[in-house]
Amino acid sequence: MHLHKIFYALETFFEASASAKYNNPVTTFSSIFLTFPDGARLEIGTRDDLNKHHESGIH
Repeated sequence: MHLHKIFYALETFFEASASAKYNNPVTTFSSIFLTFPDGARLEIGTRDDLNKHHESGIH
């Protein structure tokens, strides 16, 4: 999954601000928290070993 594309859209269209990227090298889990102007927060994450058959992009 291309997290940077998702975050760019949310930052651009919903004025969200992104936290620093968290990465766990053992589990390959990565995530970023988005904070929206009203205070709501959303965590979006992925793992490198998920959806290997979709490596060409988001489907």
